[in-house]
Amino acid sequence: MRSSVRWTVVVVVLAVAGIVALWPREGDTLPPTASDDATDPAVATTLNALDVVPVTPHDGGERGDLAAVVGEGPALVNLWATWCGPCVDELPVLDEYAAGQDAVPVFGVQVQSDRDAGRRMLDELGVGFPTVHEDGDQLRRLVRAPVMPTSFVVDAAGDIHRVEPPRAFASVDEVEQAVRSYLGGGR
Repeated sequence: MRSSVRWTVVVVVLAVAGIVALWPREGDTLPPTASDDATDPAVATTLNALDVVPVTPHDGGERGDLAAVVGEGPALVNLWATWCGPCVDELPVLDEYAAGQDAVPVFGVQVQSDRDAGRRMLDELGVGFPTVHEDGDQLRRLVRAPVMPTSFVVDAAGDIHRVEPPRAFASVDEVEQAVRSYLGGGR
């Protein structure tokens, strides 16, 4: 077989494999986009949808799903990665907020980075709020996290509100203001 014919076959096989991998399957759903919910573009989904996100606690607990970890709202959930400089700066701020008397529960989800490196980083930063590691990329896609870090607030009804605009919190006041804006005055 000539070289050009072999390369043509390779390209066709790779193209077919790519199409099969990306083709939607029955049961595949995406959370609503901003155009699907004009009243609140930050609502990505509900807490129930997080039961499909497998996570492993950094404290050595058993693997489970994120919905079980978060429990009922209200809560603040933060996606972070070890390679993300703003995440490194933000984690101690979130830890300080979490230790406050009026704070909603805070949960960290390490994504797109090595679990052991994340555990070491949390220890070095002295972060004590509950954190888990997600092996895949399901959560980031589910809540349509555009950047790292991304936070979202789970309200008492279980609705998930992505903090807009996505940003790294620089102070406890910023965290409190964001939580209040999605939960209203109460919790």
